[in-house]
Amino acid sequence: VYQELQEFFRALTDLPVTDEVWRLAEQLAYRSRRAGLPRLAPDLIIAAAALKHQVPLWHCDRDFEQLKRVEPALKTYWHPHHAPGVG
Repeated sequence: VYQELQEFFRALTDLPVTDEVWRLAEQLAYRSRRAGLPRLAPDLIIAAAALKHQVPLWHCDRDFEQLKRVEPALKTYWHPHHAPGVG
């Protein structure tokens, strides 16, 4: 199991969290709160990094799908084992 986790984490892309990413996260926080969909800071930073670096966000967290209501440019994909309706 540990080796599988190591392989999984080696496959992840490291995206820099620049000042621009922080500003984008602040804007997402403001817009999501105004839309009645407040999100946690880590989710906002992750989404902002994906937006800034123009990469899709692969996840198993409904919060990212709700962020797409605020920012349609956010490209998301459900993890295949955690997609809604998968038991």
